[in-house]
Amino acid sequence: MHDDHRSTRRDSSNVRTLGRRAPEGNAGDLPADRHLEADVLGAVMRSHGAVKHLLVLEANCFHDVDLQTLFSAAYSLSTEGILPTRSNVGVRVGIGRLDAMRSPDTGASGHAFLSEVAERGYGMETAMEQAVARLWDLAHRRAAVQVAQEMIARACKTTEGNGEDVMSDGVRRLESAMSCGAGASLRRRSDVARSAIDHRLAGSSVYSTGIETLDLATGGGARLGQMVTLEARTSGGKSALVVTWALSIARQGGKVLLSSSELSPEDYEERMVAAFLNMTQQQMLVEGERGLGKLAANRDEYLDKILDNIWYLDRHLPTVDTLHRELLRGKAEYGITHLIQDSFQDIGGKGDYIGAQEDFNKSNARELRSIVKRQNINLLTTTQIDKKAIEALEWASTIYIRLHREDNDNRVDFDVPKSTGGVPRTTREYPSPPAILYPAGPHIGNPKPEDYAEEARRCAAAQGGDAA
Repeated sequence: MHDDHRSTRRDSSNVRTLGRRAPEGNAGDLPADRHLEADVLGAVMRSHGAVKHLLVLEANCFHDVDLQTLFSAAYSLSTEGILPTRSNVGVRVGIGRLDAMRSPDTGASGHAFLSEVAERGYGMETAMEQAVARLWDLAHRRAAVQVAQEMIARACKTTEGNGEDVMSDGVRRLESAMSCGAGASLRRRSDVARSAIDHRLAGSSVYSTGIETLDLATGGGARLGQMVTLEARTSGGKSALVVTWALSIARQGGKVLLSSSELSPEDYEERMVAAFLNMTQQQMLVEGERGLGKLAANRDEYLDKILDNIWYLDRHLPTVDTLHRELLRGKAEYGITHLIQDSFQDIGGKGDYIGAQEDFNKSNARELRSIVKRQNINLLTTTQIDKKAIEALEWASTIYIRLHREDNDNRVDFDVPKSTGGVPRTTREYPSPPAILYPAGPHIGNPKPEDYAEEARRCAAAQGGDAA
């Protein structure tokens, strides 16, 4: 098809330039500039050089419904390798839809309306970058106004939902709108390189997990901006590792938000004080100087030495939205750097989700990964051996860890099939002894001298000899 440029050319003195026109509408209307929207679309239909600007726009950049339809048609043509000329756009939109369109300025409709829009693009080629930036600015302002209006309406209805949910929903929607913008899809290499280097330098400090073999397998430990999944069978040592991980991060100055529906905050603290006193939880139930007496004698010392940079989310089956909201609050008030969700199966909200469990898991995993990236935190989530959850988490996680421990054996090994280096690792290959599940707490820790001796005996027995 061939476009027709027989329309009358305008004097260059009449060419519109960005910034001369205030957005249309009354004070109560959403911010928009219909004339500028028509200018941009007209330029796209008139000039091949202006088509490149089409691909950094989105439909919500156009407030006028008719112009939004023309944009969608032009965009779809461009993605198919077809020039979005006036004729091609008209065919793509269809005569019926064109006839329903009407210019608020002249009353023109149908192909006359389309010609009017195309004519407005004359002289706009040199101002397209500014025009696109202005359309994005107005789109962001509309999004902000719409979210504010809806939050006000919902907040005034005190019988509808909960106030925190209203605020949380508003924050999420604003963050989503802020994540896009003019030029967001196309980024210059030098800008990306600068961002990548600065991001790596800012996040160069790595937090040890407290377990040497696990640090080796994960490339150093826990880094901000990473989503880490720990898979373990029931009673395999999952929560024991969470205790070690949280305490290690806290000792290094990190600030941890710990969420679990399996254990209460008091359960975790009992494990931590038991590990501190080198006791089992069972011993803490027994009268005498080795049980409750030891706990009572050391109570004040423990509380004096406690590192008060672990916060607990005491909410049963929190949804991803709840985790996000509490994380935002924790970052603002306490500077939270790490989130631990023990376990993934205890994320709530399935009752309100329409769809299969697999889709629910994928949605949650995708949302968690998005939160990690936007908030630049480290997330550790644990999972049972559950095929539906594992598939979603393996895809979403930066690092995926499998914990292995045989029944009645304190040896703990880790397989890391997915890591930042891209090379699967296993701690079974390391010459040093593996991590140990200690009954005190319980917690997982690095081997002690006696554990090295036991490992040597184990290796000798496996080779058919005796340890020295």
